[in-house]
Amino acid sequence: LTLGRDGMSVSKRDLITTGLHDLCAGALTPWGTFLVNEEFPFIADPQSRSGWVWEIDPATGAQKRATGMGRMSHEQEALSRGDWYITDDRGNYQYLYKFVPDNPRDLSTGKLYGLKFDRSTNTGEWVGPLDPMRPEADMAAKAGPPTAANSFSKHEGIVRSKRGDGVVFSESGSGADPG
Repeated sequence: LTLGRDGMSVSKRDLITTGLHDLCAGALTPWGTFLVNEEFPFIADPQSRSGWVWEIDPATGAQKRATGMGRMSHEQEALSRGDWYITDDRGNYQYLYKFVPDNPRDLSTGKLYGLKFDRSTNTGEWVGPLDPMRPEADMAAKAGPPTAANSFSKHEGIVRSKRGDGVVFSESGSGADPG
């Protein structure tokens, strides 16, 4: 959408890409492309076409699958110190992920890790590398299933911290759990 001078009216709109599924939050890359996130991969999807981060060129609409970031329920990602941190919003307890690209401007290959977090000590360890085609299952096999003790509840959004030395995200509450 291109806004008019009043900031309220729309002077132009363009559809730049289609074919993506269950989109959620997005993020800008330092090189000017836009990352969009597919939540909730389709279970009956033998070709694994859903559940990815897609890199979109806003000028041309060209889309490229960021395969290295894994196939899962993506909420959002943030870049800090050359690595991408990814929230997994399946709606229950899930691990936080870190993607270390082989090439900083190519998100299709690299190493994907999951954070096994100990809430009792507020410490954690990165587990992996994980299989990007099934990172949630691979992480559960290596670190155990995600629970209130070792992961995060429905994490929403994520941004780089103000000082640039980490990331900030929030958890959503449900029922008696305030998040």
